[in-house]
Amino acid sequence: MNTLRLLKKTAFHILLLSFLTIPVSGVFAQASDPDKLKQFEDAILRGEEFLAAKDYAKAKAEYQKALVIDPAAKYPKDKLTYIRKFYVDPEDEARFAKAIETGNQLLTARNYAGALEQFSLASNIKPEDKNARDNMAKADKLAKEQNETDKQYAKLIADADKFFTGKDLTAARQAYVAASILKAEEAYPRQRINEIDTKNAAEKSLNEAYDKALTEGDDAYSNRDYTTATLKYEQALKLKPGENYPKSMLERVMQGSANLKDAQQNYQTAIASADRLFNSKDYETALTAYQNASKILPEEKYPAQQIEKINVFLQQKQKLEEEYAKTVSAGNQFFEAKQYNEARTEFQKANNLKPEEAFPKQKIEEIAGLLLAIKDAERDKNYKSVLATADQLYDAKDYETAIAKYKEAAEIKAEETYPHEKITAINKLMADEIAAKNAYDQAIATGDQSFNKGEFEPAITAYQTAISLQPG
Repeated sequence: MNTLRLLKKTAFHILLLSFLTIPVSGVFAQASDPDKLKQFEDAILRGEEFLAAKDYAKAKAEYQKALVIDPAAKYPKDKLTYIRKFYVDPEDEARFAKAIETGNQLLTARNYAGALEQFSLASNIKPEDKNARDNMAKADKLAKEQNETDKQYAKLIADADKFFTGKDLTAARQAYVAASILKAEEAYPRQRINEIDTKNAAEKSLNEAYDKALTEGDDAYSNRDYTTATLKYEQALKLKPGENYPKSMLERVMQGSANLKDAQQNYQTAIASADRLFNSKDYETALTAYQNASKILPEEKYPAQQIEKINVFLQQKQKLEEEYAKTVSAGNQFFEAKQYNEARTEFQKANNLKPEEAFPKQKIEEIAGLLLAIKDAERDKNYKSVLATADQLYDAKDYETAIAKYKEAAEIKAEETYPHEKITAINKLMADEIAAKNAYDQAIATGDQSFNKGEFEPAITAYQTAISLQPG
């Protein structure tokens, strides 16, 4: 017995050398772990001995051990496929079905690494099963794609955070938007985008107000309207206290206004400035101008009348600002809660209240993109769910129901070719089955006729043809 085992082991070593001459993956490709190589050899040898003795259960166990050591090895897979022709382990069938079911569930849940593990388990049980191999390849591809997406997302977020910390808000926003498109379910990039938009809007509003005050102050100074010029330069200085230009212009305005000594002249000049401001709807500055005019000639009623009108306008403006702020706040809350339709309604209200503001328009456009992405994701999810059901029906050979499901999947995604290919394959299978059944029936009929006539040689030929068509 020991001599026989030695001869077999020597023959197996020769077989191993033949494997090592071609590029394969796993143990034989690297041959870098002598212990695993030894374990692999021993498992194969024991499998060969049990197979020779037709002890299929033990042979199967040894080949599966070898396959665990080197999942890419072809030899144990071929042997397992051969054994299944003579021996089917009921527990393997249950484990195979469970692994396929769990793998499909994990695939639907986008847990591709877990799905790959389950389909690999199923493939080890039934190496000849094409569905298990195909699903294993599919899960492996999706797992790699998911891993690549996670890497890209992490890099985008890291770059965006770096830009944000460095106050390069334009570059930061672009990176956050790219990250949000890549993984729409993540809230962090959207929060950062909102924060950047708020900062940009505040800075833009400040710069516009400052530039407007300086322009109007310069115009007033050129027209010797020192009252308006003073108000505008002071307004600019409140917005940006560190700027030197409004300070220097205030000194020049004080020098110019010193030349206006006559109270009536000062009053008329102040009223003219206030009226221009009022007519241009610059009510805050006009209010101060009318108050200054009233101080020059307190007995005049006109400034008081204009002040009362301005207070009404300012109350209306304050109410508008409060309503706008309330609507924008509600829109942001709905947006953070991913209630995009409600958020869009609120931002549309804000846009109607203040059409000149850019922020509501930006959010409406962003929401439109998110809703489109959600719709596409839901469509993709439905397609994959229906397709998984169709594949299961196909594997169960429930061809009629499978065709209906493949048609349903094709209606969801008309651009996909896979459902149409499966329908064509099923129709061919069904046609082949009908043709084989007809040929079998014809062979049996011919055999019966020859047998009944005592023509045994033709009868044997006909029955052998029938057996080849339906061996079972």
